Amino acid sequence: MRKKLARFFPIVHNTLKVFGIKNVIYKDANQIDHIIDNLYLGDFRAADNIEVLRQYNITHIINCAFNLPNKYPNLITYKRLELRDEPDQPLIDKLKEAYDFIKENKDKNIFVHCVFGKSRSASVIIFYIMNEKKMKFQEARDFVKKIRNIVEPNPGFELELNKYYDEFIAPKNKDNNINENDIKDNEDINNNKIKNEDKENIIKNEINED
Repeated sequence: MRKKLARFFPIVHNTLKVFGIKNVIYKDANQIDHIIDNLYLGDFRAADNIEVLRQYNITHIINCAFNLPNKYPNLITYKRLELRDEPDQPLIDKLKEAYDFIKENKDKNIFVHCVFGKSRSASVIIFYIMNEKKMKFQEARDFVKKIRNIVEPNPGFELELNKYYDEFIAPKNKDNNINENDIKDNEDINNNKIKNEDKENIIKNEINED
């Protein structure tokens, strides 16, 4: 499988160049992009290159591909998700597994990959950012895309991630906004109370002086 993919990349790259299209599906071999915190994103070629992994001090890998075995199980700690890059692939439970793995190893450099580093593995990091930064899907995706410009989760993944935000993150954001407003209201009440007390003291003092 790896040999077939390795042959496939240059063909796609050269075809795109003929039409003047660059960086759509092909990036430099063995490229790893640091996205945020301890998370790195890339493709299967980087996952296969132990020198590149050592260069970035990668000790943990989240393998999102369905049919790519873990290359260095004796050297690196793996989390395998076995996701298909298809719109009807159930996603959120797998992303939660990856999120827990990331949180459990927050002091380790973690490389997340699938085949291209475009959809499945990108979704793992987008999901992490959505939860950590309370971002909407599009905001988190655009953040990752600025660093790795081929990032584009498939439509089914996008739908699931948007739904996840609406059901689990947006309500928390709403509660936080309510709490902030409550705090502001309490501060206004206390400030008004102090002002009223000051006025009462001034009036008392004027009466006593008279």
